[in-house]
Amino acid sequence: MDDKDKAPSPVSFEERLKRARERERAREAGGAGPRGDFAMAMRMSLEIVTGVAAGGLIGWALDQWFGTAPWLLLVFVLLGVGAGIRNVIRIAADVARRSGEDGRDES
Repeated sequence: MDDKDKAPSPVSFEERLKRARERERAREAGGAGPRGDFAMAMRMSLEIVTGVAAGGLIGWALDQWFGTAPWLLLVFVLLGVGAGIRNVIRIAADVARRSGEDGRDES
């Protein structure tokens, strides 16, 4: 019987499973190093920009519909800024929670 026909041992399977889980955890945490940090910064800035853009678009459309320009635009842009900041805070808290679970110190 060749080594190819032999079933892998349970120990090797457990080790491979453990390594795969560790890689998955690192991927979910956004990766380590400058690339992961840059990606997280881009995501956070995109959250604010999309919040402002969505709020502005909704406010502009409602102003056109009701004829209340520029009041609804201003209100919805401010709501978009608030929603963007809220999302950034949520993302930062999630990153801090994940780094605490991994036992890493981010200081």
